Amino acid sequence: MRARDIIKKEYGDDKNFMTPHVLSYGKLPPVDKAIERAYELSEGTGFEHEPIFGVSIVNLFEDGTTARDWDISKMCRSKQEAEQYIQSLKNQTWFHGGRNRFQWQRQPKHRD
Repeated sequence: MRARDIIKKEYGDDKNFMTPHVLSYGKLPPVDKAIERAYELSEGTGFEHEPIFGVSIVNLFEDGTTARDWDISKMCRSKQEAEQYIQSLKNQTWFHGGRNRFQWQRQPKHRD
């Protein structure tokens, strides 16, 4: 399934009130063979009229259900910070803590 489709399956057509303008969608490495993960990078305006950027993460399970991953979704102060955060997520190995527990443990990748 495409990243955009995973995000839309979870959020529908709802927009984040703080960061309503979507810039891009993408995928993160799967947590295990049963799960796909997608991200949305969006932008908006903060309470003091400053630009802000949101990184939202959604998990897709083997049974077709989705869940927001609040633990690793993040608000950033610049597009560069958001893009660096997404890259850092792509560079991590993740282990699933259980179907009903959405706490992910970051483990550094082993370099050969």
